[in-house]
Amino acid sequence: MSRDNHASTVTLWFAVCRIQVKEVPMPTPPTRQSSFLQKMEELNDGRSLLANMGGFLCVLGMLGAANYICKIGLHIELYSVLLILIAGVACYFFVPFLVVWLWRGRV
Repeated sequence: MSRDNHASTVTLWFAVCRIQVKEVPMPTPPTRQSSFLQKMEELNDGRSLLANMGGFLCVLGMLGAANYICKIGLHIELYSVLLILIAGVACYFFVPFLVVWLWRGRV
């Protein structure tokens, strides 16, 4: 094998086997956030005060309709149970919103 032929074979082999390496930027570390605040943001899910109020009123209407059906159809009074359910629904809709709003100053 001649010297020129060997040099072109080596050059061709390096050209075929060349590996391109991309430089990947390092990911920025996430900012340390309170797990309580993170859970409150997940519960609120980015809803505004108006959206929370609308959801609360819809659930309140459904609970009122269920109370009416139980009162007329089944002759059962659900007043004591409804107070607990309304308090729980109000906490679900408004506590996460208020916590995120007070903690961050925005929703």
